[in-house]
Amino acid sequence: MSQIIACRNDEISSAYTVPRLIRLEYRLNQLSKNQTPIDNLMAEVRSYLEQQAATDAEISGPLSFAVITQDGFREIE
Repeated sequence: MSQIIACRNDEISSAYTVPRLIRLEYRLNQLSKNQTPIDNLMAEVRSYLEQQAATDAEISGPLSFAVITQDGFREIE
């Protein structure tokens, strides 16, 4: 798993955890730096992981996606 955390003082402004896939980690780092909205970021994650699941036996479903924000937990359909 990979986790990127951006901190201001003692507050976490954004973080993500995904399987260790260097291309995906790099892309998420770019998107995070550009303050990409979470729904766009999750669309990128979903697309990449679904592509990988279709071709890589080590990544398989079912895949579940969710975010935790100040408003709480939200599962992404």
